[in-house]
Amino acid sequence: MNNKDNQVAQKDTQEPGHLERTRTRPVFAPHVDIKESEGELTVYADIPGVPEEKVDIMVEKGILTIRAEVPDPKEVNRGFSRMVEEYATGDYERAFALSDEVDQDGIRASVRNGVLEIHLPKAGPAKARKIEIAGD
Repeated sequence: MNNKDNQVAQKDTQEPGHLERTRTRPVFAPHVDIKESEGELTVYADIPGVPEEKVDIMVEKGILTIRAEVPDPKEVNRGFSRMVEEYATGDYERAFALSDEVDQDGIRASVRNGVLEIHLPKAGPAKARKIEIAGD
């Protein structure tokens, strides 16, 4: 494998946090709490200022990725005559590796009051079943 092919292979295997971004805004890792119960894991992520339609949650190759885009405060018309930014605004991104214990097809999420709640149901134990033999 030549050097160029090696560089392409390295780019494909980088973690989501090392991706190049097209937006010039800062990206923050949201603060997260994870709670485990008998049947599921629940992830609580702080994403203040993000409307539900700007949250993107993906599961690919065992990686759960959260991306949330905060609207630019200058674009949101709130009727103020003057606005002073007292803190930096930016988007949110965080990724988690999922174990085989998580039923990826049953994941569900909701956003309320700036908190993203993701429910990761645990996969049930594999059930024994008889395999039928197909005849000619």
